[in-house]
Amino acid sequence: MLGDKTRFGFFKRYGNWTRSSKPRGILEICLGSSGDWGKHLSDLAFRAYELHGCTYSLKKTPPRKTEWRFTISSPRVIRDLMPYFDTSWTGKTWKIAPAFFETQTEIIAGLLRGYMDADGFVHISNTRGVRVESVNKDGLLGIQLLLAKLGIESRIYTRKSRRAWALQISRKQNVSGYRELVGFSLPHKTRALRSICNLYK
Repeated sequence: MLGDKTRFGFFKRYGNWTRSSKPRGILEICLGSSGDWGKHLSDLAFRAYELHGCTYSLKKTPPRKTEWRFTISSPRVIRDLMPYFDTSWTGKTWKIAPAFFETQTEIIAGLLRGYMDADGFVHISNTRGVRVESVNKDGLLGIQLLLAKLGIESRIYTRKSRRAWALQISRKQNVSGYRELVGFSLPHKTRALRSICNLYK
């Protein structure tokens, strides 16, 4: 339960909070072209909060193409997340709340899984491993510290061509540790992770 709440909560940084005529917040998350994300988040919201009041549907958002949006409106969820997530966060300013550095392994793993489900991917090349890229170096440093708490080593380096930073988990011990302790919730990422772990054998 706690792991599901933590994992669901981290998706909040991708959403826009707006005000309605009632004293509640509305969280809308851009899902891009994949409707599978909506099903995944709906299932996660139900497991974490037994919440039925969330939807996902296609919307036309000029000048962008048609994309999937996930919407949730629940004062209970907002109250639960507010101590740990700031509504003013952007892609460049989000951070890990201090409480997460002092919590149980299950919570840390759930938070990392939620973040990597959203932004992480399996990199298959000469430097195969698990990677995540961001314009927020401080945010990645927080992720790196949480990984270290699970005994998973990683490195952060500059992606000059994209004006961003990348966090890379490499080497058999670290990738296997990530797979065992964190992993992915999304099937296609789980399959890719399994495939590179097999390459190390």
